[in-house]
Amino acid sequence: MDPEPRRDFLYISDAVEAYVKAGQYTGSDFEVFNIGSGVSYSVDSIAIRIIDSWGQDVKVSYHHQKRRAEIADVVAGTKKAKEKLGWEPKVDLAEGLSRYVEWYKRNLG
Repeated sequence: MDPEPRRDFLYISDAVEAYVKAGQYTGSDFEVFNIGSGVSYSVDSIAIRIIDSWGQDVKVSYHHQKRRAEIADVVAGTKKAKEKLGWEPKVDLAEGLSRYVEWYKRNLG
């Protein structure tokens, strides 16, 4: 795995809210909205944040194998969703990871 590609992550409650607002949208019969946080994070930074949230010392190793035709950075442009749907994400990455880790420890840990 290559730790450098960056992706836009979105907490599930924000995604659900966006889908509901899109379903209620009456501006046209067909329109496309980008839904995301508008911020990208590398695989490595996500791993570090998960380890920090978990509170355990874990080592991550990477093979630095780049996938063919890998897209280096993916970020959703959410301006249209904000303007037309009145939607924007509420849960940032740190809060989302914290919520997930707590849920996991309570339910599966």
